[in-house]
Amino acid sequence: MRLVRLLGGSWQDPEKIWAYSPMSKSRPASTLTGATQKLIAGARRSSGGCWGRLMTHYDRDRGAALVEAALVIPVLLLLTFGIWTTARAWNIQNTMEHAARESARFGATEEPWDPVASRAAVRDVADADMAAAAIDTTAIADVCIELIIDGDTSCDGSHANDTGTDQVFVKLRYPNYRLQFLFFSTTIDMDATAISRHEAAP
Repeated sequence: MRLVRLLGGSWQDPEKIWAYSPMSKSRPASTLTGATQKLIAGARRSSGGCWGRLMTHYDRDRGAALVEAALVIPVLLLLTFGIWTTARAWNIQNTMEHAARESARFGATEEPWDPVASRAAVRDVADADMAAAAIDTTAIADVCIELIIDGDTSCDGSHANDTGTDQVFVKLRYPNYRLQFLFFSTTIDMDATAISRHEAAP
């Protein structure tokens, strides 16, 4: 390797090879016999072939590494974005459920229940809980926030009160939440529902 660099990467001139050898100090290249020159030339061909095969093998390995990286990197990016966007959606869902429970508990203490004022107060409690988790509350729709009298059904028709007491029903929805998976995306609707017994009910 060192000798190749000194000779500029060429093994074509036996006299140059001899000039860089330790024996050249005691014997000039011009005094080399034909047999010695043939020996040096043979060494050149042998070493040059090994070097060429080594460089070919190196180039082949480098090309294989580039192909592997091109195949693996997109998969790693897809997994990274998928984990992040799914975890964020899970966090929003959990926060919405907690906000629905807290606002339903607050609504259970509203007495008397006012269809406008009480509903707004319940929504304010839910918004405060979601805003604390950095959720855009303007994107959250309150599907149904109401006091369900015993025997009635919720405004969205999903819950019938047959418990013998009045209930505060809260249902929140995050419509068209976008899950971004780097190369493609999809949207989902996330709902959170909570029911609490109206404490002022007889």
